[in-house]
Amino acid sequence: MSTNEIDHIKSFYSEYENLIATANYKQVAERYTEQGAILTTYGTTKVLSQEEVRSFYDKIPSPACNFRFDDLQIELLNDNAAMVNAIMHCQLKEQTEVAKLMYTAVLLKSPEGWKIRHEHESPVFETFKNMLKKMDEQAKSKNQ
Repeated sequence: MSTNEIDHIKSFYSEYENLIATANYKQVAERYTEQGAILTTYGTTKVLSQEEVRSFYDKIPSPACNFRFDDLQIELLNDNAAMVNAIMHCQLKEQTEVAKLMYTAVLLKSPEGWKIRHEHESPVFETFKNMLKKMDEQAKSKNQ
C-alpha cells in the first residue's frame, strides 16, 4: 500500500493534535465523515450524525491543553479505509496529571481527504486507577 497515503494520515493526525491542543473544536468536527461518526469513550458508544458531531464539539468546555498522539500506527485496509492505533496524551494547562488513553480509529478516504468514521478511546490502566482514586476522594470529601 502507498506510503504516500500513510504520510497523508500522519499529517492528518499532526493537524488533529494541533486543533485539540489549541481548543479549535469547530475544525476538529470537520475531521469526521459526512455520515457522522461512531464514538466510543469511557464505556459509552454514540452514533452521531455529522450535525451531532458538530454539536458535540461545540459544547466541549475544555480550554487549550497539552495534547499528543504517541506510537501512531497506521494500517491501510484498502484504497479508501485505514485503521489507526495510538496512545493519546492530554493534560489540561492548569493540571499536573496527564490522561493517557488507548486510541483506535477507522478512517475513510473522501474527496476532501481522510475522515474519521469511528473512534474508540479507553483509559490506560494508570489513568483508570487515578480516575478511581479521584472519584473515591471526592466521595469521601462529600461525606464529611
